[in-house]
Parts: sequence; structure tokens; C-alpha cells
Amino acid sequence: MNGMDLRQRISDNPYLKKKATPFIFRTGSISSIDIHKAYELSVQGFFMKTADLESMQVQLQMILLYWSECLEPNDPIA
Repeated sequence: MNGMDLRQRISDNPYLKKKATPFIFRTGSISSIDIHKAYELSVQGFFMKTADLESMQVQLQMILLYWSECLEPNDPIA
């Protein structure tokens, strides 16, 4: 099972779908077909893996900060 298969299975499960789990892809091999397919599955991000550790840390911190602030349907205030 790859990431796209996992995303589809989560989307097909009503309970898991309402968990509002952010689903992003980080990959070293990017193709236009894969990007389009991922967004057809309603992923929240598609990122190119960075070449060095420092860039990877910055990229992951940015992603985590965004999702730690993002509201979801199951939040008490939503």
C-alpha cells in the first residue's frame, strides 16, 4: 500500500474522514501525474523533499506550525 492508497482508504471510512487528519506528501520524485492524483484525493499538501537537513527541518516546522493552528470540524469551538 502506498500513500495514495492509504489516503483513499481513509476517505472511504466515514469515521476516519471526520477525524480531519492532515494528509501531506513529501517525496523525492515528483511527477505532474502524481501531484494531480494526490489533489484529486483531497490531500492538503504535496512537498518536494529537501536536499539537506536544515532545509528539511525548516520545511517540517512550517508544515507542523500550520497544522497545529488549523481548526477542524471536531474542534470544540467549530
